[in-house]
Amino acid sequence: MAEKIIRPKFRTIPVAYKVIRDPKLVGLGMWCKFFDEIGLAPPTPDQGGSYGNLCVRHQENQFFVTLSGHSLRNASNYDQFALVTGVDLEERTISAVLPRKGVEPSSESYLYYMVLDADPEVNAGFHGHCKLMTQYEDILPTKFNIPVTEIQREYGTIELAQDVLKAHGTHNLIQAKGHGIFSFGPNMGAAGRAADIANTLVRNYHESLANDSTPSSLLPLM
Repeated sequence: MAEKIIRPKFRTIPVAYKVIRDPKLVGLGMWCKFFDEIGLAPPTPDQGGSYGNLCVRHQENQFFVTLSGHSLRNASNYDQFALVTGVDLEERTISAVLPRKGVEPSSESYLYYMVLDADPEVNAGFHGHCKLMTQYEDILPTKFNIPVTEIQREYGTIELAQDVLKAHGTHNLIQAKGHGIFSFGPNMGAAGRAADIANTLVRNYHESLANDSTPSSLLPLM
């Protein structure tokens, strides 16, 4: 599925411009790099950013999140993250501590806020893109126990967030129809491992079909 360059669908209200040196960001940066390495954060057309984003809870409903349109491959420094401190869904605004001017929190900040607010046991949320998982959406629920949202929504919308939140009621790993996978967990390790395992299982399934001389429609896409 062709994706447009990512742009947030909310207005960012800067609380302050400050680079926060929180130990959690070291781990979050490592998972960002890992998502890039395993193909869950493919580069945007201009090669300057990545599809995919990651967050970790800071306190209560505040969370650190990757910056919109930035590369996860390079998210190893403290200045590659924003701290979301407040969300107003009616006004469609997000308040955040930003590392510098000219940057914004991830386009999926609505979604992370809604899940973290609804489920206090979730402390990390990761979002990745895999063409094969989108290709095999019809069998993800039955073969891999991964639910797929019913309607394909545009990224960064409240509607997408509501769909994923509904599916999260019974699962921590959800495929947003035609878009990508969301993984939630009590910590970054749990969220990251679940996404990695799902990605590996689907790739292995695809390769097993390809090795059996399946139709060209099932040949590798990535």
